Amino acid sequence: MRRLPVYFLLDTSGSMYGTSIVALNNSLSEMIGTLRQDPQ
Repeated sequence: MRRLPVYFLLDTSGSMYGTSIVALNNSLSEMIGTLRQDPQ
């Protein structure tokens, strides 16, 4: 199977300050971990 690039577009504006950016970072880390374990 051919590997394709994956791009993430993330909002890092001031409105993401505090718990919102923490939630974004946690979700992104979890998603990357999942993709590394099972890229299909």
